[in-house]
Amino acid sequence: MNPIGNCVKFLSLEAMETENLKLYSFILSTSPFLLVFADPCEILRFPRVTESKVAIHERYFLKKKPPGFPLPNPRSHTERIFLKEKALGIFFSDLYNKTMKPFIGFFILDKPCLLLRDPQLIKKVLISDFQHFYDRNILNNKRDDPISTHMLFLLKNPEWKDIRGKITPVFSSSKIKIMSRLIEDVGQEMVDYLEKTAMIDSTVDMKDVSLRFTVDVISTAVFGVNAYSFQNANSKFNEIAQKLFNWDDTLTAFRIRCYFLTPMIAKLFRMKFINPHCASFLKKSFLEIMDSRIASKVSRNDLIDILLQLKSNDKQFMDGDKLVAQAVMFFAAGFETSSSTMAFALHELAQHPDIQNKLRHEIDLISGKHDGINYDSLKEMEYLDIKTVTDYNIPGTDVVIEKDTPVFIPILALHNDPRYFANPEVFDPERFSKTNVNNIEHFVYMPFGEGPRNCIVDLMGFEPRAHTSVQYRTKITETNHVQKYEQGRIHFLQEERLHIQKKTFTKWMNTFLQKVGMEVDDLFVDLADGKKLLKFLEIISGEKLAKPNNGKFRVHKIENVNKSFAFLHTKVRLESIGAEDIVDGNSRLILGLIWTILLRFHFQDIETYVDEENENSEKKFAKDALLLWVQRETHGYPGVEIRDFSSSWRTGLGFNALIHAHCPDLFDYQPLLNNKNIDNLNHAFDIANNELGIPRLLDAEDIDNSRPDEKSIMVYVASYYTKMKKNQVLASGGS
Repeated sequence: MNPIGNCVKFLSLEAMETENLKLYSFILSTSPFLLVFADPCEILRFPRVTESKVAIHERYFLKKKPPGFPLPNPRSHTERIFLKEKALGIFFSDLYNKTMKPFIGFFILDKPCLLLRDPQLIKKVLISDFQHFYDRNILNNKRDDPISTHMLFLLKNPEWKDIRGKITPVFSSSKIKIMSRLIEDVGQEMVDYLEKTAMIDSTVDMKDVSLRFTVDVISTAVFGVNAYSFQNANSKFNEIAQKLFNWDDTLTAFRIRCYFLTPMIAKLFRMKFINPHCASFLKKSFLEIMDSRIASKVSRNDLIDILLQLKSNDKQFMDGDKLVAQAVMFFAAGFETSSSTMAFALHELAQHPDIQNKLRHEIDLISGKHDGINYDSLKEMEYLDIKTVTDYNIPGTDVVIEKDTPVFIPILALHNDPRYFANPEVFDPERFSKTNVNNIEHFVYMPFGEGPRNCIVDLMGFEPRAHTSVQYRTKITETNHVQKYEQGRIHFLQEERLHIQKKTFTKWMNTFLQKVGMEVDDLFVDLADGKKLLKFLEIISGEKLAKPNNGKFRVHKIENVNKSFAFLHTKVRLESIGAEDIVDGNSRLILGLIWTILLRFHFQDIETYVDEENENSEKKFAKDALLLWVQRETHGYPGVEIRDFSSSWRTGLGFNALIHAHCPDLFDYQPLLNNKNIDNLNHAFDIANNELGIPRLLDAEDIDNSRPDEKSIMVYVASYYTKMKKNQVLASGGS
């Protein structure tokens, strides 16, 4: 095809489509003029784009490659990807199988890239040396795509770290458990649909059924609406889902491939990652539903409820397009991946009736124990793309990966490598049995990725991988090669606990500040000028403190915080914290400061004798005294065994027993034994707040998990102690 030289008109892909012009443009990096082609794939066929680059490619790899490093053919690489002759996974598998070296180089257009093969090198890139590889190669197009640019998947550091930190609490295991009830309802709708369909036709398209199921699940759990895909195959959400990633559409396929592989082209043509019509519909739906939810105050325990709750507790939480982007991402990323996995799994089960029978037996057995198939029963059933942000020397070699070089990890190839999985093409769930799972080499099985940028749903404790016939989650051993991975998990759990502590401490402080018409919205921001901190200390101590300086400069803020510190130094010992830490919003040190204040003013007066009838017996204080008091008050209540200030409170019965022991007329305790944890927790919190005047400092979903935050529970239980001791004094005629 002959190019049209010196063309002055330049159109984006969307504009070309609008004007009904099947023309695509590409500017050659070695040429001053604009070339126009009738088909986007002609860009890759045009000799000057490929063959003229070969000499450059050869010089690059002859200079950079170590001994035995294969020399790629740039034309064969790029053309086959964009012509859709091969799926990306197969393309990377072919590269993977070309060598036994730990890595292999190749080109996408004129961009040198690297494909990793060695699990130990993959581990270094994803975890050990993550600081060199924290950005993905995929384009983040702020100029042309205001929705997709904020998606967690596309974000670059430091924005990625900030959004990831804010969105992770949304997918904590406790919140997933709450949303699981919505998923159960969709599951029942699918069962009803299958029963009706089977009566009409013995053949059922399970790919279509899987797609409808995932669309309905995401619609109800994320967008808070019923899509009714099983009642209406042409529902709007179903239509949008099928348009989002329609690989049969040339424009969609080309656009997505460009975002992943050739960001330069995507940016040049001002492409949008998500189909604009789909993004517009999802944005409009999400905002309308959120506004309606705020106005009606109706709760469905879906993602919108959780986001609204997080926004109310944290005024610095996401808003606008940032918030919409996450909802669109969950919809776009969730429906196709999940529906395809379901369809393939069902196909394999149909081909292997022995495995199907074993799975059915386990489901029947365990679901019978849990009153059906639900979150708890599923938990019990047992039967990637990045780029370097700095130059990086591959350990043990002389090879340096230059900054901004795309680095690919061939997941499909690793999963099908017979060195790691015998007979990889065979459907064999027993590979992941308790007996075999520890034999799998680390970093060769990564369906959800690994390291800090792994799939957020997997990170947050929702374990869809455990829903097959055998549990196959890799048991991490205490060895050096996974220490940094473990540290990453610990860091995440610490961050989640800090988020819960922030909520609890903020609510506790506000119980005092609200008495004088003040309030803390964001604990890490609102204490910075020192004024609210001074007033809070005055109220809680009952003493008069120095007046704050009303100046707005940093020096005035530091002066006010120092006045608070001067007072605190007369009460407690403060170490490793300065006024600058509070002014600068150091989250950990601010929480540490509030905890110190709590220990001094909230816990110090809690004391009890080990032997209540003998004042000469040992005396317990603070935490130990509070625990002993709770154990005495709740002794004899069925279902209650308080051993700590963490998991012992998960069922909610401990809180209810504590209330019932002092106010037995408020409710009947016995029926609570049959309730769900979340219901018992909410029951106790509501009774304590409405009947006893004990502020609701905790959220039920934060307690209904395997390791609730100890400090937050202590603060709340101490409020019970203070209130009930005060009531006892009043009842006895004391003062």
